[in-house]
Amino acid sequence: MSVTDLQQRIRQKKTPLALGLRPEPEKLSPKILKNFTDMFGPGSMAEAEALRYHGTTLLDAAAETLPAVMLHGASYLRCGMMGADVLSNLISAAHAKGLYVILGIGAEEPALWQGYGADATVDPYMGSDCCDAGEQAVFALVRTCNKSGGEVQRLMAGDRPLYLAVADQMARHGASLVVGTGYRLDIRDVRRQCPKSFLLLPECDGENAVPAFDEYGHGAMLVDFDLQYAEEPAQAVPAAAQLLKQWVTVV
Repeated sequence: MSVTDLQQRIRQKKTPLALGLRPEPEKLSPKILKNFTDMFGPGSMAEAEALRYHGTTLLDAAAETLPAVMLHGASYLRCGMMGADVLSNLISAAHAKGLYVILGIGAEEPALWQGYGADATVDPYMGSDCCDAGEQAVFALVRTCNKSGGEVQRLMAGDRPLYLAVADQMARHGASLVVGTGYRLDIRDVRRQCPKSFLLLPECDGENAVPAFDEYGHGAMLVDFDLQYAEEPAQAVPAAAQLLKQWVTVV
């Protein structure tokens, strides 16, 4: 599915914000985990079913307000085949609810994620082969939030940091760009380097995201991973959307 479709959904909802699902079992409701452990016994099946319930509940809360969801593949695949089934099920459920789906998997081979039917993040440091995904959109991870990411990404490539050179190269191949640090200066510099690229901004608040957007509030989307732990998702999702509108107005 193209990024043009994503931007249309953002304009329809007037909200450039995606629900982020990257669940950690120890942060899920103990009651949910106990219910499934009592049902299936301890192990990967109980954990996977808890993740299924958790994700489905959040998709229900997000569908009316938000245009998209981003699922972190490793959070589900660590449960083995049961986790892969849950991931596939949640992607299908999100599509059924009208949400654009991005799979955070960081793969260099499109074949590793295309079967899930979602658009996906890819590792651009493997070269332009990662962009060969047919009709599905590719989001290239040019700047990541892990503490040691700068050891490589900020190496100088001529007169600019490597991540800006990679961003430029991936943009030439039609990829959207992921800037995951949440730092305003990183976002500003990628936007200057790639003025026409769509930017995906995990781990970012509205204030720091401002340089990514044009005067109409187009061209980027934030991903909120805090919503996945909200006690009342049906209330937290609209509140997060309203908070973002203090910084970005979509017209």
